[in-house]
Amino acid sequence: MNFEDFFGGGGFPGGFPGGGARFHGGFPGGDDEEDEETKKEGYLRELGLDNKASVDDIKRAYKKLALKHHPDRPGGNAEKFKKIQDAYDSLTADPKAKPSGRSNGPPKRKLKPTEETLDVTLEDLYTGATRTVAYTRKVICKICSGKGGQEVTPCVRCSGRGAILVDRRLGPMIQRMQIPCDRCEGKGEIIPESKKCVPCRGLGRKSETKAMSVEIQKGMKHGEKIVFDEEGDQHPEVVSGDFVVQLRQIEHSTMKRSKDGFHIVVEKRISLLEALTGFQFTIQHLDGRTLLVNSEPNTIYKDREIRAIKDEGFPVKNAHVNGHIIINLMVDMPTSLDNKEVFDLPRADRKTLLGRLLGGSRRRPSVEAAILKKAAQDTAPYEEETKSTAVHEVTLERIDLEAENSTFQKILRAHGEPDDEDEEGQGVRVGGCQAQ
Repeated sequence: MNFEDFFGGGGFPGGFPGGGARFHGGFPGGDDEEDEETKKEGYLRELGLDNKASVDDIKRAYKKLALKHHPDRPGGNAEKFKKIQDAYDSLTADPKAKPSGRSNGPPKRKLKPTEETLDVTLEDLYTGATRTVAYTRKVICKICSGKGGQEVTPCVRCSGRGAILVDRRLGPMIQRMQIPCDRCEGKGEIIPESKKCVPCRGLGRKSETKAMSVEIQKGMKHGEKIVFDEEGDQHPEVVSGDFVVQLRQIEHSTMKRSKDGFHIVVEKRISLLEALTGFQFTIQHLDGRTLLVNSEPNTIYKDREIRAIKDEGFPVKNAHVNGHIIINLMVDMPTSLDNKEVFDLPRADRKTLLGRLLGGSRRRPSVEAAILKKAAQDTAPYEEETKSTAVHEVTLERIDLEAENSTFQKILRAHGEPDDEDEEGQGVRVGGCQAQ
């Protein structure tokens, strides 16, 4: 037998210094000392995988081999099972030891969001507000880290899939159906009763009540959603779900919001005399201010005419401009006017009777004076009070709503905000994601 026959053509297993043979083991402390990458490759080989394997590939290979070599199964091998278990634990426990190549793998499934509805007032949407919402979610048990207990093994009956196939007879036909495994209750794993985690009762998850602080931004709308990333239900094998708060506006007693969200709409009833001769009234604004509203001078108003108090509507997102308060004037017409009764009266009394028949008298300057005087008395002791307690005198103006709305839509697009046609399904995201 020659040298090559004896050593298989490769020289001594360790080789000789300076010789031509390749070193398989090398010297202690040399470059070939087993590093983390080499360990990882060894673990992967133990599972029959290579460096291109994904995390999901590792899980599938582990379940398959664990079922084959489990000591409780016929032909099982306790030593082989332990090596498989060690390889799986090492590869999945250390993030740095995850396989390269397809390490990202297919996108991980994400749990469904946990949704809550938050009732808000029109005032909340106008001025902004912060509310606390309490909700219940499922979280991973900290005691067992979501495993449900100790000595967790794949279910033999369903091969770790959590489901089994059964045949059901339907008349002359047999239908094959997939149902949850009755042994593992659809979990794919078995935990001995004595080894189950007590706090979570072997489920791996517990119910938790959490209070979330929700910021309602100025100008938000009814139905808008605020999304808290991955603050919903948790599960050890998938991405946590989101927590979603949907705003639901409570109806206001005197004001409505226009469909586009820019304007506040108010209906104001005036008498025929006021429509002919002018009027004055007050509006309690959503931010607490009192608006003293004057009619336009030398103007006769028709029923259902539209006027505006400019720049007092809802803020347009990120644009530092506001919509308007739209006033829909409703003229109360008198039900009858007896000319004979009027003209049989002395001239001095005709004006008084006509005023009563037309629904009121002309505006009185004393109204404005009384309101301003009361406001001054209310705010005098509080010189540092904000404008929310002040009285603001405004005058109605004519407005081209179509042109105004077109301008606001252009402003929205210029500031990167979706317009009305694109807003379906959009929401404000919190938790490190970009607000939409």
